[in-house]
Amino acid sequence: MRRNHVIALLAAAIILSLITSTFALTSLLKAQSPEFRTIVQFYSPLPGTVAGVGGRFYLVAINIFTTDPMLAAYPEISINPVVRINATTAVTFTSNYTARGPVDGVSVGAGAPVFGFGKNEAIPGLVVVFNNTPTAMGGPGRNLANLFQFTGFQDKLDFGGRTLYRFIQTIWIVGAPGWCGWTKAFAAVVSDRDGNGLLDDAPDTVPDANGDGIIDEKDLSALGLASNIATVVFYVPCPS
Repeated sequence: MRRNHVIALLAAAIILSLITSTFALTSLLKAQSPEFRTIVQFYSPLPGTVAGVGGRFYLVAINIFTTDPMLAAYPEISINPVVRINATTAVTFTSNYTARGPVDGVSVGAGAPVFGFGKNEAIPGLVVVFNNTPTAMGGPGRNLANLFQFTGFQDKLDFGGRTLYRFIQTIWIVGAPGWCGWTKAFAAVVSDRDGNGLLDDAPDTVPDANGDGIIDEKDLSALGLASNIATVVFYVPCPS
């Protein structure tokens, strides 16, 4: 009897945990993005910190929480754990975390990575801009989303297998100096502007919608968004 009682208590705790986590996410979505189903946040760098050494050796990491099934371009590989390292390669992992399938680009083996400026291959609705992107790199309006090399998808499922919400994390390892000084970064997910049922309409360059010479929240909002606008300010030391 005692054992059955313990098992019943554990089952109740698991169900309560599932309900609590789902309620917490719903509350978070309503609190931070009351009109949206998606939250975007910068996980790294932390606000007000000094990032890297000489303009490199730091991470820019973005977390996305969403209940919108249109967000990912590759929903068929979204069940945890899967990481997309470029436009053509999805890497899955076995239970002991050994890679299964082709691995190329930034990891092991041959094949050049296909990272660069513009729309992110795995999250084509994502816009990321820095206020001090140099003109040689496209200027402050240039979408930097496709510089993020690793994108991971995790789905929170209920007992019936239905997706309750999706957690996406995308990471950029900054390995070369491109700018320095105080940096303000913006990130958001663009809405389904072409009506194709996917959030895949991020521009390669964000236009200066109000003509004030500054790319900021107003210009991102003018794109039509499916999320809040995440911001973070940090300092990048200049190369010596």
